[in-house]
This record gives sequence, structure tokens and C-alpha cells, in this order.
Amino acid sequence: GGGVGGGGGGGGFTQMERRALPQTWSLDSVPAALAAEDDPHGVQRVIQTIKVLPRTFASREALAAAVAHQGFPRDLVDWLGSNLAGPPDGPLTWVFDVDGAAALYESYKQDDDALRTVLDPPPGHEVHLVRAARSERWPTDLDHKLKQRMVELSAVAGAGSAVAAAAAA
Repeated sequence: GGGVGGGGGGGGFTQMERRALPQTWSLDSVPAALAAEDDPHGVQRVIQTIKVLPRTFASREALAAAVAHQGFPRDLVDWLGSNLAGPPDGPLTWVFDVDGAAALYESYKQDDDALRTVLDPPPGHEVHLVRAARSERWPTDLDHKLKQRMVELSAVAGAGSAVAAAAAA
């Protein structure tokens, strides 16, 4: 058995200390805190925007119109639209819990001793980190620390920020 976490930040690493799991795998989640005001990739801005939007839309174009004034890139707006689902002739709703996504991101931004746990895991526990090779979220000094401690770090070649999407391509 083991635990897998993706994009969930430090919280998953401290969970492994509370459970007797032999392995933890983290998928493109930097095991370090972000300051409350940091939003290096605009995720907080997107979440704040989604939280004030209606929960249902007549179409994906209606969503695009609702966020047009935010200045988001078209590919991001299209991706947001891909997170709406519903019957062919009915309203579309978010396929995820908007408030839950906001809470997960807040958890992601908290360290919860994640880096300490990764660098010094409980005895007999393996930590595996998978990251996007071109991700700008991973500080160079963190890569160096992880390699010094022999933490299993794998990079998905060609991936910028979405490991799952790049790996599936």
C-alpha cells in the first residue's frame, strides 16, 4: 500500500506520518510552502473568479463571456469550459466542487512540514516525487536538496505544468 497525491501540496506528506504507509507518491506537487500572497501562476486569481461565478451556465460560451473581462488567456478559458458538464439540452455545471477546490489550493500553499518529511521520511518509508521537467514551480535549490538526500525524483520530459496531460499525450 501507499499514498498518492497530486497538486495537493504539503498536506499529503504529513498524512504519511500519521499512517503506516510504505510509500508516498507526489505528482507535480512542490513540497514547500507558498506565502499567502504568492500566486505565481494565477491559480488563486482563477479560483477567486470561479467562486463568484454562477454554478450553472447555459453553454461554455456563456462561461467565456462571464470571464471575458478577467483577461484570462483563451486556452485557460477553454480549459475552464472543459470542466463544465450537463445534459445535451440542459444547463452545464462545474464537474468539481468549487469550494473544495479552493480549500485544496489553500492546503497546497501550506507547508505542514512537508519538506522536512520528504527529506527525512519515517524509517522504512519511500518517497517518490514526479514533476514536470519544465515546471517553473520547482526551485533549482530544491531539486539539489532532493538529489542529495536520494529522494526518488522523476521528471516527465516536455511537461510544463501538467504532468497528467503531458504523460497521456
